[in-house]
Amino acid sequence: MLSDHYDPRSKTLRLSQEVYFAPSVAAAGIAAHETGHALQDAVDYFPLEARTYIVPVVQLASQTAPVAVYRRSDVAASDARLGRRHSLFGVSSVFALITLPVEFNASVRAQELLIRHGIIRGDEQIVGVQKVLGAAAWTYVAAAVSAIGSWLFYVFVLLSQARYR
Repeated sequence: MLSDHYDPRSKTLRLSQEVYFAPSVAAAGIAAHETGHALQDAVDYFPLEARTYIVPVVQLASQTAPVAVYRRSDVAASDARLGRRHSLFGVSSVFALITLPVEFNASVRAQELLIRHGIIRGDEQIVGVQKVLGAAAWTYVAAAVSAIGSWLFYVFVLLSQARYR
């Protein structure tokens, strides 16, 4: 339902109707966070550029990696092929790790933007925005932990397959 994001390829900031039309501190925080990504793009923030650059690789790897593990010919796979398969799963972990500084920095920029322009005022609103942005940041931390955990799982699967071939 919520589709709020900044697309650095088309230089487009997209907000869902639920965020765009909501007169709330949470909606302001979300909109400002996405604006933070646009500001990152404007100053060529390296982690955003790196993340944007590897998106096609991540999409390809996420589609092909699971199939690579479960193919029947895996038992006879060479060490080089197993290494490539490890790398396919590792791409999403790298993406998740690159995403962390991008998202945390966008949140910092968002809070500064909201305060500087007087969009939020007073301790109660500032704390509310900090909670919204903090909760969002933790979802990216959880995604990174999940991606690394999945990668490690598949590494162990592939290593065990190699051991018994």
